[in-house]
Amino acid sequence: MALRGRGLRRIDLLELGDLAGYDADLAAAERAAEELRQLRYRWQLPLAHATRALLTGRFAQAEELMEQGLAAGRRAGDQAVGNYYTGVIATLRFMQGRFGELVELTRDAATRFPAMVVFRAALAAALAEAGRADQARVEVERLAAGDLAAVPRDPAWSFSLASLALACYHLGEAETAVKLHGRLEPYADRNIVTGRVGAICLGPAAYFLGLLDLTLNLPEQALRRFQHAAALADRMQGRPMVAMSREGQARALLALDRPGDRQQAAALLDEVAATARELGICGLGERAGTLRAAAPAAPPAPAWPAGLTDREVEVLRLIAAGRSNRAIAQALFISPNTVLHHVSSIFAKLGVANRAAAAACATRLGLAG
Repeated sequence: MALRGRGLRRIDLLELGDLAGYDADLAAAERAAEELRQLRYRWQLPLAHATRALLTGRFAQAEELMEQGLAAGRRAGDQAVGNYYTGVIATLRFMQGRFGELVELTRDAATRFPAMVVFRAALAAALAEAGRADQARVEVERLAAGDLAAVPRDPAWSFSLASLALACYHLGEAETAVKLHGRLEPYADRNIVTGRVGAICLGPAAYFLGLLDLTLNLPEQALRRFQHAAALADRMQGRPMVAMSREGQARALLALDRPGDRQQAAALLDEVAATARELGICGLGERAGTLRAAAPAAPPAPAWPAGLTDREVEVLRLIAAGRSNRAIAQALFISPNTVLHHVSSIFAKLGVANRAAAAACATRLGLAG
């Protein structure tokens, strides 16, 4: 019971983005499972570790841990392992940009477990990502009928909504997007998580709300959503989701097309392409390149004093304005830890030891205000 309780608690911790708590709870579960020395209590743990790895972009490690969990669950004779493995591999393929590969896996799961509607929703998203629009639309319409009457409010409710949001975005299904938007909104500040072992996470709900906003032609709202999603993902060191959220920001900026938006989108897309290449996220770099062609080259970065970067100048200006690290994080849509890193770098480059001295230096260099 204690191990089951820890698994349920990890769902809450991951939903809140509390990785420190998640890691501590997972370590405690490892110790308890070691004391029990029973295989049926151990197979969930490699899957939980796999989720931790895939969120940060360590895809090869996640794949290895998933296979360990599946093998252990089969040796233990636990019938549940197959469903949890399917859930974790779905999130891995999503982070890898390979969700379209899951058509047969999700179709098989939806057929074998018709009461688990989350598999049907995942099938719709996989079909849409694979470019099989007509088949995807059939699945979406089936689930959306009667104001989403076919989608139960079970533990996988938010996962089902996020999967349908992904499908709607690819299909341009505005009518269903409206239905999903209000239901997904309560999760706006949380991550999409399910599974009693706390092992299945799709990342920030704000990302999927941003996709719905784009589907509904609300680019300004989408921009805020994707900025929020990037900030939430950054707090979890979730580089794949940060990159995907940055792509969303760029799409919203290009749709808004205000003065300076194309240049900002170009800079974001360069960042997205670099991350996609480094982590091996399929399709993301190519999409970024296509969008980048619609945006002009970013102007040369100004030569700031003391070798400060653009972001460090932004942070320094906010320091000079008297903002706290938390307030700076909120203003720039980055994590407090990232702000702390920038502040330390600024102090070192300016040769100062505190915020007051940094603010005075900013004024002297004409960087305040």
